Amino acid sequence: MKLLKIASYIWIFICLAYSCNNSKSVKKSHDLISISGNNQGINIQWNNKSRVTGGIPIFQNKAFQINNTDIKNDNEHTIIQYTNTSDSTTIEVQSLINTDNNTLILSLSSNGHQSKNGEDYVGLFFNDFPEYQEGMASYLFGDWESWTKPVQVSDYKNTLSEKILFFLFKYNDGTYGAMMPLGGEGYNATLGSQQHKFGAHSVSYKNNFEAVKVPLMAIAFGGNPYETVKNLYESGMTAMGKEKGLRKNKTYPEIFESIGWCSWNALGEDVTEKKLMDAVATFSENKFPLPFMLIDDGWLSINDEKQLTSFNFDTTKFPNGFKASAEKLKTTHGVKNIGVWHTMNGYWSGVSKNNFKLNSDKPLMPYYDKNDVHADSLSGITYHTPNAVSNSGQNFYNAWYEYLKNQGINFVKVDQQSVIKRVAKGQLSKTDNIPFWDIATNLESNLQSAIKNHFNGAVINCQDMATEAVYNFTSSAIGRNSDDFFPERTAYFSLEVEKGNAAAHVLMNVHNSMWYSNMVWPDFDMFQSHHIDGEYHAISRAISGGPVYLTDTPGKQNFDILNQLILNNGKILRPDVPALPTEDCLFQLNEEKLFKTFSTVNNSGLIGAWNTVDADLVEGTISPTDVNGLQGDTFAVYDYFSKSVKKLGASETVSVVLKRKGYKLYSIVPLENDIAIIGLLNKYISPKAIQNQKIDKNTIDVTLIHGGEFGAYLPSEPKEVIINGTSLVPEDWSYTSNLFILKIVDETMSPVRIEIKL
Repeated sequence: MKLLKIASYIWIFICLAYSCNNSKSVKKSHDLISISGNNQGINIQWNNKSRVTGGIPIFQNKAFQINNTDIKNDNEHTIIQYTNTSDSTTIEVQSLINTDNNTLILSLSSNGHQSKNGEDYVGLFFNDFPEYQEGMASYLFGDWESWTKPVQVSDYKNTLSEKILFFLFKYNDGTYGAMMPLGGEGYNATLGSQQHKFGAHSVSYKNNFEAVKVPLMAIAFGGNPYETVKNLYESGMTAMGKEKGLRKNKTYPEIFESIGWCSWNALGEDVTEKKLMDAVATFSENKFPLPFMLIDDGWLSINDEKQLTSFNFDTTKFPNGFKASAEKLKTTHGVKNIGVWHTMNGYWSGVSKNNFKLNSDKPLMPYYDKNDVHADSLSGITYHTPNAVSNSGQNFYNAWYEYLKNQGINFVKVDQQSVIKRVAKGQLSKTDNIPFWDIATNLESNLQSAIKNHFNGAVINCQDMATEAVYNFTSSAIGRNSDDFFPERTAYFSLEVEKGNAAAHVLMNVHNSMWYSNMVWPDFDMFQSHHIDGEYHAISRAISGGPVYLTDTPGKQNFDILNQLILNNGKILRPDVPALPTEDCLFQLNEEKLFKTFSTVNNSGLIGAWNTVDADLVEGTISPTDVNGLQGDTFAVYDYFSKSVKKLGASETVSVVLKRKGYKLYSIVPLENDIAIIGLLNKYISPKAIQNQKIDKNTIDVTLIHGGEFGAYLPSEPKEVIINGTSLVPEDWSYTSNLFILKIVDETMSPVRIEIKL
């Protein structure tokens, strides 16, 4: 017994000695997630396991050499204060835990110390992710850093650039983690690796600017990756005061519930009144509805320096303005809504200050851009943009949009929103200079407020994936989700080639949607139905959950493909939620296997599958469990292209083999009394055509939006079928292997009530 007591005292002594040697180490725990700190850094735990460890603050680009740690707790925060060995500088890291969804917000304060150079950064970098298994990150790429694309992460300490906007990862025990960078208090952060560590670094681009409670990053953990990412963005956006910017709080613009056409890949900059009229006529002459059209680059008044010189349509192309043309397009060809393209700063090289004499106070501001891809790298160029230092820039947009609305314009597409960073870095005013985050907030607020005032928020945001843009969209609901559609690229390329083909486009869009769709409905970009990969693109747009619009060369349209995207009135059959990668594809990029995405419509699931690699054959499986949250025990799985159906239990699978550039599309419909209503089989998103349904044991009552090829999974052949009160004979339908098909030849019949008795 004496030996046991002596051993106990020795153990207590060792523990106390260790604690003193490592300064203070206090842990504040909330159910599953907790944070602690000591001289070795910050540690984050979830479910009683260390998940992210060794976090060290960085100030003026230098990691702290810690000689003292102090922990303070208030009602909401854990505050970990570190003192630097070399100069006794102190940095505070504040943490806020959300107990409801297992998320953690990390912020940093420099305690009165200022970052002398605005490009120096503050940050927090972690040494290890214990038991890390695999991950996928989205990083900004290209000269303009406008888009993100996915990169697989095996070595998170060394392989990631400091331009990561989203990081999803998995541990050996099946736990998922996710991180997002934050912005606020003048600073904006990105994620990435540095000096064999991974974390967040944040810049203000304002010299001698103190960091005070600068939001750096949000971290979330969970067993379900989709819930984990949703929780991450809800907490992160709320922490920045941007909760209104979450997609769940926005309204999808009515204009984009219909299909449209864009002039860009069809006409380029060569847009004239006649060419636009002729182009739209090729749709109306083929009785294809075109509820909206978008006039891309080529309509604006510009000079040789690529600067905007006037709000007006180019008088050499539209000598009488556009108002009469708009009226003719709408009355003659049935185009209900017309939009125009422009850049956030007016045109590619901004606004010509000599041509604009607005009454408002300082509607424009100058900025210097030595990094412009069109500029001399040594001298740079001075540009002018709508003022981002105050709300006077909104007056510029208001005046422009008032003119456009008077000309018959109903919406806009705003490109080059990645210019925000260049404006922030290149401010020339010595008195009005403001930090990065404030520039971003003001620019987006001025733009989006004017769009809301004049076009009821109808906008397609573009070159917009940098967080300084999308976090500040407020109520703006649609954003481009990938690099451009490039019709001239038809060979197979790895995703490492920025201007990839259809496969790279699908991969980029689906992976980007995992994070980006938390703020907006993702725009997978326009496409061409007559392209060699037309249908490959088409089904990705159909399942995307966002807008669907074309850039077909007039006269070359593939109407067989186009008609499968829409109802008779031009409305797209849009799923209820944005498409996301299935769980078994979350970390897939170039592996030779099936790549899948899922969405839902009504109470049914949708799965798109592609061969996205340079391989003649890929294999895989699809299952009802691929659709996250889909309710039911048994399902009818309808293969759109083979027109076949199988009955599957929730966890059962179907093998799929795809040839090079192959694709598949499935509807996964829960069985009720061993019956499943699939919908219109001649539409990609078949269940969307169902207006309402009632299923009893031996009777079915379905109303379709309009006629077409109706399909259902039935346990036996019907005894009686009635359409809008008229009984049919068995020769009017087919029944093979549980698939009932009824062709309602008159597709203009609307609505269509079908009664089936078994």
